Formats: sequence, C-alpha cells, structure tokens
Amino acid sequence: MAEKRHGETGTGTYYRTDRFYSEEGGWFAKLREGDELGPFDSKEEAKQALADFIELYKRENPGK
Repeated sequence: MAEKRHGETGTGTYYRTDRFYSEEGGWFAKLREGDELGPFDSKEEAKQALADFIELYKRENPGK
C-alpha cells in the first residue's frame, strides 16, 4: 500500500503523478489544489519553485 500524505484518510490506494510538465517551451509544477506554478525555463527551476512554495506554506500554516 502506498504511504499516505498528511491529510489523506481512508484505506484506498493512492497513486502520485508527476507534478512537473512541459508545455509550449515552459516548465510548470502542479499544486494539490489544482493550481500551477510557472512557466520556468527548466524542470529544475520548476522543482525549486515548488520547494520554495511548500516551505513558505509551512511557515505560514504551522502544524499542517
């Protein structure tokens, strides 16, 4: 069984998809809420932007 992320409940199996994709020459990162970050020049830049976004979210929402 797949490991559950914070906030996931139930006994179902969860599959994670790649959060990064390229479209029209730019790289994007998908957020859980359905929003996206981007475009970025590279997948690495999109990964860093997502990491920065998550860190900021954690600081603004302690305990989540």
